[in-house]
This record gives sequence, structure tokens and C-alpha cells, in this order.
Amino acid sequence: MTIKQSKRPFAVWMLIALLVFLAIAALGGGAGMIAGPDGSLLQFPEGSLEGSPFNSYLIPGIILFTLSGIFPLLVV
Repeated sequence: MTIKQSKRPFAVWMLIALLVFLAIAALGGGAGMIAGPDGSLLQFPEGSLEGSPFNSYLIPGIILFTLSGIFPLLVV
């Protein structure tokens, strides 16, 4: 009895690579926002949070780190 291995098409491998790239970039950006919630670490402009519901970059950093960073790596 032989086990048939499924061969993934090239497009699937490209999508996996893009998902890993997205996750790595989100982990870096999210960690930078968490480490410097005032935006100075990533050199964000000072007025970029005006009109948003956030006072600092901490909560957006946590969201970016988990939803776009950790979860895609769990899927891959």
C-alpha cells in the first residue's frame, strides 16, 4: 500500500510565502508599536493618532502583532 502525497501547485507555495512575509512584517511593526507606544521608536508623525479612538500605539500594536502576526503563522 502506497501513500499518495499531494503535490501543491506553485501558486499555493507563493501564497504561503506571502503569508509568512506578512506575518514577519506584522510582528516587527507590532513589536515596535508595543515597545514605543508614543510612536517615537518607529518614527511616526506626532499627529497621526488625532481623530482616532486610540491615545497611543499600544492597542493598535497588540492588534497588529496578534491578528496579522501570530495568527497567520499558526495557519501556515
